Amino acid sequence: MKWIRLATVATLTSTIFAGGVQAVANDEPTPNQEPSGERRRQNTENNIEFRAGDGESVEVVPPVPYPPVTIVDPDPPTGPLTIAHVPKKFDFGIQRISTTNEFYPIIAEQEKLATGDDEGEEISRDNGEEVRVPFVSFAQIVDTRGLIDSQWELNLDLTEFTTSSGSNLRGAYLELLEPTIVHNGATEEELQALPDDHEDKDYLLQLLPNAFTTPNELGNQSLIIPANSTNVPVMSATEGQGQGTSSIYWGDQEELTAAHEAGTGPVLNQAIRLHIPGTATPQAAEYTATLTWHLTSATDGNGETVPD
Repeated sequence: MKWIRLATVATLTSTIFAGGVQAVANDEPTPNQEPSGERRRQNTENNIEFRAGDGESVEVVPPVPYPPVTIVDPDPPTGPLTIAHVPKKFDFGIQRISTTNEFYPIIAEQEKLATGDDEGEEISRDNGEEVRVPFVSFAQIVDTRGLIDSQWELNLDLTEFTTSSGSNLRGAYLELLEPTIVHNGATEEELQALPDDHEDKDYLLQLLPNAFTTPNELGNQSLIIPANSTNVPVMSATEGQGQGTSSIYWGDQEELTAAHEAGTGPVLNQAIRLHIPGTATPQAAEYTATLTWHLTSATDGNGETVPD
């Protein structure tokens, strides 16, 4: 859990009597020379001012609470609108060449297991080796600009899958299935489960960012990213959505944990797949591609419109 600490500056106006000398602040009201009688009610004014969260390193907040993991960026970003985290690598393993249409899920990403206490202490084996567990793949955006109209959009670019000799994997595409949005620690499912008379239910639901998906041939919500494509939208916030920490993740953490505990082999995340048509005719070689995540906004940190 990330704690936001607010430094509150209190202004104290006082009257000091010492040796007959009186020190009075400039904004001290003129005392009433006539007694006003008994006082049974008086107001105390309160104020606090927020500013955009610029300059502080952004911490990554795991989008699922269990298993407790520690995710540390060696070069953490700063700024009021930033990408806090994206998947490190999509590893589709070693596969046999096929002449039919195939898809291959990724080998689940691994994260450091922590004790889950407030200190986030990492668990190590007796020999000092860190313990890693399969974890969902996710992207995370932090928006602390404090704007009413805090619009932003997360997009993807994917290069061709190529070999070191320049051969392309024709017709290949990525599919990201059944994403889950987490906004400030809550999913849509969790918010929908709140009682209808909860005073903040509708407000919190309105703050949820949007995931870009369409039904595939099986009726599952998915995002298709063809090789050699640009500006494929994956998540967006409009009309004041997405203030705070917004994550989009792929995978069923309970399934990943169960497969890990079963110990039957590499744990696969079926929510992220590489599709290859039978006509691709791949070579017996390694193919690599780069997936680039980029964040855009229609307004800057001061709420001004950014020109195209």
